[in-house]
Amino acid sequence: MTLHPALALSGALVALSACAADRIAPPPRPAPEAATLAAVQRLAPHPCERAIAGVLTGVGIPGDSISAITVEERREMDGDQLLGYEAWVWRTGQPGSVVVSLDAICVPYQVYAREGARLPSR
Repeated sequence: MTLHPALALSGALVALSACAADRIAPPPRPAPEAATLAAVQRLAPHPCERAIAGVLTGVGIPGDSISAITVEERREMDGDQLLGYEAWVWRTGQPGSVVVSLDAICVPYQVYAREGARLPSR
């Protein structure tokens, strides 16, 4: 059975809109709550920790709900130029992760949820 191109496109758009429902760009950037900043500093010390904690505060993720964080570099294909960072945040008792995307100077430009995670403020 062959799917009509218009149906395939509409299915793709539905899938994309479902993903966009848990994406905020640009993300809120308030001053981080002390407990959230402390959790980020403890779990993933990084030059962007204050910006990461501010985004998490802005979307309503408290520090005591964070179980793990990994911060990864994003680089050009040849590996020479740093493009920015992705902070992957896992929450206790929640599926998936929340990802904070930052540029090379730690300015956040989006936050989104993956693999069943939800942004609390959405």
